[in-house]
Amino acid sequence: MKTAALTICTLFCLNLALLAEPQAMVKPRTDGRVVAMKWLAVVDAGKYRASWDLASKTFQASVSKTQWVLGMERARRFYGEVLSREFKDSAYAVNPPDFAPGEYEMVRFKVRLRIQGPATEAVFMEMKSYGVWQVAGYAITLKNQVQVLPLKFLNHR
Repeated sequence: MKTAALTICTLFCLNLALLAEPQAMVKPRTDGRVVAMKWLAVVDAGKYRASWDLASKTFQASVSKTQWVLGMERARRFYGEVLSREFKDSAYAVNPPDFAPGEYEMVRFKVRLRIQGPATEAVFMEMKSYGVWQVAGYAITLKNQVQVLPLKFLNHR
């Protein structure tokens, strides 16, 4: 009896899986790049407390304001100021694996840093329920080194 029930349950689940269609990728309602650029301008100005305040609850839950400020002060001493920034690319996803359901965009920029030279900045954006993008994570990868992350974009399930 247990085997029959298990078989029926398994067949039912397989049928559901076969009927399920992957969610179509659609363009975001707005461009996360614009918000990312504004947020980076605040960071570039050394206003780290304000940049933390502007970030999403996801970001704020992953790092305290004090940790963010101290980490960014150390990071800017190590990397140097941003001399130039150019949009590189972006990737948009709806309900990506290992993330809370929602819309996300990773926006990447090619940057030239005063001390460390060429690098890539990644700003991870999260669409809020009220239709506004907010920064959910930030990372810098130096051109000739393994990735260095002042803040990881963690699993936020």
